[in-house]
Amino acid sequence: MQAILQIWGANITVNGTNVTVTGTTITLDGNTTVNGNLTVNGNAAATGTLADSHGSLDRLRGHYNAHIGHAATGSTPSTPDSE
Repeated sequence: MQAILQIWGANITVNGTNVTVTGTTITLDGNTTVNGNLTVNGNAAATGTLADSHGSLDRLRGHYNAHIGHAATGSTPSTPDSE
């Protein structure tokens, strides 16, 4: 048996201890907030910026790419940020 459920509203709250949404494609348009932990069992992809309380992944990648490491002359590596 297959059913279609459509819910329309400005503010919709779903309360539950364990809420499972299953589907081949799940689309959340607009801004979605998750209060609590989010676990992804599989890959995660973003078309926008990925960030945490310390900054964006792009910023971290920039620091990583700028790190020279040990040069052939034996000089010391570049100094990492304090973050």
